[in-house]
Amino acid sequence: MKDIKYMTMAILAAAALAAGCAQENSESDTQRSKEVFDAWVSVQKEKHPEYLWRKTPLGCYVLEETIGTGETVGDSEKTPYISVNYTVTDRDGNITDSNTEESAKLLDTWSRTAYYGPSIAYRGENSMYAGIEQFLPDMKVGGKAKVLIPGWLMTSKRYSKEETYIRKVTSGTTSIYEMEIADAISDIDKWMLDSLGRYVSGHFAKVDTLEVGCYYECLSEGTADLSSGSQYYISYTGRRMDGQAFDTTDKNLAIDERIYNSSKTYGETYITWNSDYKEITMGADASDLIDGFRLALCHMKLGERGRVLISPALGYAAKAQGKLIPAYSPLLFEIQIVKEK
Repeated sequence: MKDIKYMTMAILAAAALAAGCAQENSESDTQRSKEVFDAWVSVQKEKHPEYLWRKTPLGCYVLEETIGTGETVGDSEKTPYISVNYTVTDRDGNITDSNTEESAKLLDTWSRTAYYGPSIAYRGENSMYAGIEQFLPDMKVGGKAKVLIPGWLMTSKRYSKEETYIRKVTSGTTSIYEMEIADAISDIDKWMLDSLGRYVSGHFAKVDTLEVGCYYECLSEGTADLSSGSQYYISYTGRRMDGQAFDTTDKNLAIDERIYNSSKTYGETYITWNSDYKEITMGADASDLIDGFRLALCHMKLGERGRVLISPALGYAAKAQGKLIPAYSPLLFEIQIVKEK
């Protein structure tokens, strides 16, 4: 995410007048947008009588709704995170955003390597649109809703009246949101650790907990301890929990997994090891590494091969890494410390 100190009274007066005119124009423009929106809704009600057209207090319209069988989402204080499938369209039905595979195929943007499925969304301050928060608290897990949200509610700001939004929010595109609640999350850390625990119990034969949210399994034992300041060649492959690789030192695997990058040099890379895992770096440029990866390296011996499951807190957290790694994504790495450099 200039002070101009010496101005004449004439310039100040002109600036004030211009600001006043701009505010009036802004308000009148927004009011006209409201009139256009209402006229469009009136026409659509005749075209689509099958919709509910249930108006919320701030001016959204719930068009379709399927009640879920799980717990009620509630307000953001009770449930600060949700896991959700969504598709957003404009008023003409054109898809503008989605996390579903079906929408990607419709748009001809589908990729075998991209992640499709529920996304975790944070509902805290300056995050969720006001229009979404109009209907979200009453939804239940497993439920679906299709909602028309006017442009002035496509803001993270919060006001108590529709008129205030119309007056103060001068930008925003009217959109139709289709949302399915996969889960309501009151404690994201516990929710994620429970998910990782289930994966570990089903996929790891013997596991060491290196730190909360970091689980390691030795696949082939090493022969010697590593030394701080020494450099070692390693190979690795990183995967999402659905098995899709997102990074590897193996060129053939990168080609097979369709993540090959011609600008990347494949083959064993080296690390500078340190008994303090936070000091471990990779390559000549001393690239930073996510904490979970470094924790595994700190735990391993020369020649050892293992795999580590990393919680988002020790990975990329809320930051998505392109289409390959969504926000709040656990990561699974297989690593081998091949030899000393």
